[in-house]
Amino acid sequence: MNKIYYFPGIIFCCLITFTSCDKEEQDVNVPEITIANPQEGVTYNVGDSIPMDIEVSDRSIGEFRIHIYKNSDSSQRMNLYPMSSHNAKRYKVDFFWVSPPLKKAALAPALPEPHTMYVDVTDNMGNSTRKTVNFLIQ
Repeated sequence: MNKIYYFPGIIFCCLITFTSCDKEEQDVNVPEITIANPQEGVTYNVGDSIPMDIEVSDRSIGEFRIHIYKNSDSSQRMNLYPMSSHNAKRYKVDFFWVSPPLKKAALAPALPEPHTMYVDVTDNMGNSTRKTVNFLIQ
């Protein structure tokens, strides 16, 4: 007879325990990207040390990539994956990239070549964002 009284009590305790758990708040915000350098529109010379000062933040950063392309032929000049799936809340990249020589004809004038840097960040919930910076190399 005592078993009948325990059964409803066990069911009640289980219901209270499983329904009272806090549901984790869903992350719908895209990661934040702050690019201090390189700055938009700046002209650098071939062989210059171009400062890369980039910071990303989110509740849980999953992947962080930096790409630089030469605009005229879409050739990739730099491809960097400083971080992948580390669950960090903040990550800072601070280094110098030395621009490689541009391939030009011997008699061609030294005109500045437009380049674009793409910074892509995705958090562990799949929210992603991109920032770009355009600069010139001559």
